[in-house]
Amino acid sequence: AQLITKVFRLVKKIYLKYTHLSAIISYYSLLLLFLFFNLQTLRVNLAFEFIATMIQVSPLLLFVKGLHVLHSRSIIWLCFLSLIYFVHGAMNALSGTYSAFGWGEIIFSLQLFISLAICASSYKKTKSTA
Repeated sequence: AQLITKVFRLVKKIYLKYTHLSAIISYYSLLLLFLFFNLQTLRVNLAFEFIATMIQVSPLLLFVKGLHVLHSRSIIWLCFLSLIYFVHGAMNALSGTYSAFGWGEIIFSLQLFISLAICASSYKKTKSTA
């Protein structure tokens, strides 16, 4: 029974490691998507676009430390926040003008949401069995 428990904990830790890695990759992909999109569509000047980008990604930047150290509250709040970016991406995808950006935002925010939800669930189970 102890061997089964050790194997179960090892599988959960590996599972948590890969979902956490997926969450980090999708998090930074979403940040880079905003940066590249806003710099690609330069309308006024570089300073204005940089400020607009910082306003758009500032809610994501609040949770960077909690994501890396696997803080459960930060993971859960970032999971909820990714749904806002999903809705924003859906509106952009349906607008026609920014559809490529919208689909990219949908994909990365959905990947972030799913990986964070699985990560929070497996982290909670790993912590309760430890």
